Amino acid sequence: MTQGQLELKEYSKLETKIDLSTSSEQGVKTLFALNDFVIRNKEPMHSIRFAIQNGKLLIGDGVVVSTPFGSSGYFQSITRQTFTSGFGLAFNNTTEKMDPQFFSENDEIVFKLVRGNATLTSDNSPEIYTIPEGSELTFKLSSEKAKIYELESLRCPNCIVTRG
Repeated sequence: MTQGQLELKEYSKLETKIDLSTSSEQGVKTLFALNDFVIRNKEPMHSIRFAIQNGKLLIGDGVVVSTPFGSSGYFQSITRQTFTSGFGLAFNNTTEKMDPQFFSENDEIVFKLVRGNATLTSDNSPEIYTIPEGSELTFKLSSEKAKIYELESLRCPNCIVTRG
């Protein structure tokens, strides 16, 4: 049934490194995400203070760093937008309205946690990493790719579509 209908596509992943020296693990761990990385306040009753690229101090619940593949998920629920290249940054419940930012394939962005307790998660993984106050995380597109077979069309090849 699917012969000739599957197409192998490659999708870029995001990459960041996290210092685990404050946890039971030690060293620096490289993390990858096909959909997104989410940095958010660890305690829902407290906002975090953070900056992006040595920019202005922001107060809010955190950020979502997304690939085009993941942009139809949490990123879209915050921004009401998707995108098709590079990677995007959505600001989650900041005290000041912030439009999403979009970056090219070769860009890197730095997130600095200035005050508060935050966590880092990726792709709905159950692993939750604590980000200590004062930490910086750099995000970029990885050279690592996800390869996914996709159907050319979800439409039945023998069906006739009528509109009216």
